[in-house]
Amino acid sequence: MPKNAREVALDALVSWQTGGVWSANRLKNMIERAELDPRDAALATYISQGVLQNLYLLDYHIARNSRISVKKMEIRVLNLLRIGAFQLIFSSSIPKRAAVNETVALCGKKNRSATGFVNAVLRAISRIEDPFEIDEKNEIKRLSIIYSHPEWICRALQTKFGSEEATKVLAADNDIPPVTVQTNLLRGSADKLEAYFMGEGITYLKNEYIPGCFEIRGAGDLEKLEAYKDGLFWVQDAASAAAVLVLAPEKNEKLLDICSAPGGKSFFAASIAEGRAEILSCDIHRRKLGLVKASSARLGMNIKTRENDARVFVPEWENKFDRIICDLPCSGTGIIRKKPDIRFKSEESLEQLPELQIEILNNAARYLKPEGRMLYSTCTWRTEENEDVVERFIMGNRGFDLTGFDNPFTGETENAGMMTLLPGKYGTDGFFICLMRKKDV
Repeated sequence: MPKNAREVALDALVSWQTGGVWSANRLKNMIERAELDPRDAALATYISQGVLQNLYLLDYHIARNSRISVKKMEIRVLNLLRIGAFQLIFSSSIPKRAAVNETVALCGKKNRSATGFVNAVLRAISRIEDPFEIDEKNEIKRLSIIYSHPEWICRALQTKFGSEEATKVLAADNDIPPVTVQTNLLRGSADKLEAYFMGEGITYLKNEYIPGCFEIRGAGDLEKLEAYKDGLFWVQDAASAAAVLVLAPEKNEKLLDICSAPGGKSFFAASIAEGRAEILSCDIHRRKLGLVKASSARLGMNIKTRENDARVFVPEWENKFDRIICDLPCSGTGIIRKKPDIRFKSEESLEQLPELQIEILNNAARYLKPEGRMLYSTCTWRTEENEDVVERFIMGNRGFDLTGFDNPFTGETENAGMMTLLPGKYGTDGFFICLMRKKDV
């Protein structure tokens, strides 16, 4: 019997809980194997991602309406309940009766003995008037449940940005993420790409801050679009593009992208420089670097690639590059809306990241020419991986200083040479951007 959208979502969630890593590619492969049509593929994605985004809140209500502890439930039964509860609480387009009945029917296929239990719990949840009314007086714990983030993230956000901004970030993390694409100016103008979207009936929104940047919805598999095949665009968040605008690559310069995959910053640098910059894109992962190379060819860009460990010094690169992009491995707390499982990382598991970041920065610094510019960026708002790392780097490299730049979103000058973008504020991911200059000494 062929699988439907809910069964594919269930399989994906069980795979995540038993394997510990959420994979959008794995979900995509499951959808393809089940031969779901576009509408059911979208439903499977919506349900599985929605469950991950709202896991703590779903488990809270399941626990309050179950005689069995959530921790003692069989994994498949628990995820069936999560799927049903998510539809009941968050979906305005799925009738409550259908949400219960379809989930119970799927339970009958997977675990017949649990159908009565699943039916009873979901019917109880369907009668909840306000699912966001949480019986918890502690503010951090209450935020943790409502927005399904671990307490350490809620606490860190409040400490750094205050209660109001923290709540906005937590809410933004649970939004449906847009698909953001960047125009390839080597293949056509933004007007040409916009005309294509209009002709194909693709819903789009022009980014008011980043030239040639569009949010698109309902386009389906982007790789099947003629504009994609023709190299008119690549996928890149506006925050990532903004970082390249801050670096401001120019024609006839040599640029190094030291941890480049998936390659968006290299592509935008090539586009800005009208294809007349010499760009070397490196990454430690051979498979990811292969994707950069393939995308570069599709986009008609002459970008060189090299498999390389960014921590290891390459003598022939010393003092050779005008600009360097250091978009380094990080916790990813700024892209939780796109990768919802990131929120489940423990704070302890992130402790070694600043050491890796400073090691790569120290090494990359040796490749920059005097008066050259180095971009340091991450997709996180955490101080430990951003401002603290920059401070350590500047203290240990007296030949560098921070240099101000114009904020692409406000037009104001960031005199401190650093800025943090919060998720959703300008329609972007959470991101940190820092620009440094190598003194001519």
